[in-house]
Amino acid sequence: MTLGAILKPVRAAGFAALTAGSLVLLAAREQLATADENAAILVRHKKHYFAAMLRLFGADLEVLNGPPPPATRARLIIANHRSALDIGVLLWLFDAQVLSRGDLANWPLVGRGARRLGTLFVDRSDQASRAGAVRVMRSALKAGRSVVVFAEGTTFAGDEVRPFHPGAFLAARGLDVEILPVGLAYEPGADFVSKTFGAHVVEIAARRSSRVVVSIGVPMLPARDPRVTAEQVRDAVARLVVQARARV
Repeated sequence: MTLGAILKPVRAAGFAALTAGSLVLLAAREQLATADENAAILVRHKKHYFAAMLRLFGADLEVLNGPPPPATRARLIIANHRSALDIGVLLWLFDAQVLSRGDLANWPLVGRGARRLGTLFVDRSDQASRAGAVRVMRSALKAGRSVVVFAEGTTFAGDEVRPFHPGAFLAARGLDVEILPVGLAYEPGADFVSKTFGAHVVEIAARRSSRVVVSIGVPMLPARDPRVTAEQVRDAVARLVVQARARV
C-alpha cells in the first residue's frame, strides 16, 4: 500500500473530526462567555482551527513580508487562487470573512462550518447572486470587517494572474477601506485545475506535504474607478506571485 493510500482516509477522518469537534467546542465556549467576549473567541478559534487543518493536510507554509501588517481600517484582501488550501492559509493569516462558491453552503459539515465562520457565498453563474455578493461585501466592509476575495473568479494553473473581476472593488468604492494584495505559489501538483473539487481535495490529502509560499504586499487605497483599482491590484498580486515562486 502506498503512503498516499494510507494518508487519504486518515486525513479525511481527521478533517471530519477536527471540523465537528471545532464546532462543538466553539458553541460551548460561546455559551460560557458574554456577548462582548464572543467576537474575540471566534477570532482565536478560527486561527487555531485553520492552523490545525493546515498541519493535518501537510501544508509546508512560508510567509514572505509577514506577519501581516495590522489593519488600520476595514480591509479587502485580494489573492490569486490556486488550491483548496488557499482558504485555510488566508484565514489563518487574517481575521476575515471569505467570499466563496455558493454550493459550498450546502455541503455536509463543511457548509455548516463555513456558515458559522461568516463565509459570504456567491453563485458566479447567477447575475443576481453576483450583485447580492457585492452588497454583502459592502455591508461587511462598512461594518469594519475584512473580506478575502479571489478576484480571478476561479482557480487556474500556473502563475499567470488573470484579469480581476471588478465586483469586489465596486463594493469598496467610496468606503474607508484598504486593499491588501497577496500572492500565492505552490509546488507542482498541488494546484486545483481540470478536476472536481472533491478529486482535488483527495489529491491534496494523498500528498506527504504541499509546499506553499505566501507573499504579502503593501496596503493600497482604492482608486475612484473600480476598473482602475482592479488592474492596479492585479499587477501588485502578479509581482507578489513572482516573489513567492522564487521561494518554492
